[in-house]
Amino acid sequence: MYSEILYLMTQKEFSPSEALEHWKRIVEHRQSVAQTLGRDIGFQTAVCDYFTNIHPVMRDVVFVEAQNLVQKERSALLDHLTGLYNKRFVTRALKKEMETARRLDQPFSLLMFHVDHFEEYIGLNGQESANRALAEVGQILSQTARTMDHSIRFGPDEFLVILPRCSKDHALQAAERHRRNIQTYKFSGQEKTTRGLLTVTVGVATFPTDTEKEGELVELAEEAAYDGLVAGGNQVVSWQWEKRTSVPANQSA
Repeated sequence: MYSEILYLMTQKEFSPSEALEHWKRIVEHRQSVAQTLGRDIGFQTAVCDYFTNIHPVMRDVVFVEAQNLVQKERSALLDHLTGLYNKRFVTRALKKEMETARRLDQPFSLLMFHVDHFEEYIGLNGQESANRALAEVGQILSQTARTMDHSIRFGPDEFLVILPRCSKDHALQAAERHRRNIQTYKFSGQEKTTRGLLTVTVGVATFPTDTEKEGELVELAEEAAYDGLVAGGNQVVSWQWEKRTSVPANQSA
């Protein structure tokens, strides 16, 4: 919570532990200045003075209405085609989930989605229909995900879902639900494609089972999805150290 509030106020990234420590010092600084001046300076002023003089990380400070700042911040993190979070959100979310996972000694997982043969779909149906299909994929992911999950448009035809407090086994089950719900959806124009369906391939990677490195976790999920694409697509693939295991999809809708 404190890291998110401080980011909104300063546009600076702090880990949850760093943010909590800064928050305590800002409160102390506000009280100290209030005693010196004989009046309360307000929290916003205390934050500004703390980060410009006590712990200097800010220059050329500009004050913005809080409501406008929140709206701009949300807009900067959203993909306007699908309404999902965009790629900018990933780094911050992964840092938060990793710290939470370490503190609670619990795993979390990533699902990387590639829309199968999407270039063929675009060629047959046009960009407008393709955009509509991507928006519908995003909607399906949001509806299938748990409330605590984060659904993200990661690339032109790539999506990422972050699953907090989720083991590899449960992540594979969740990935299969997502895959199946997309396969059974009736996308306009999908009957023109070679397979007659618009489907996805899903790569699964889990922290700390597969890696404890933030950036590497995304890479492993991408690698697993790529293996699934090479194997024919429309399936769920789990990355593992010793071997890669795949859960082939039931090709019948």
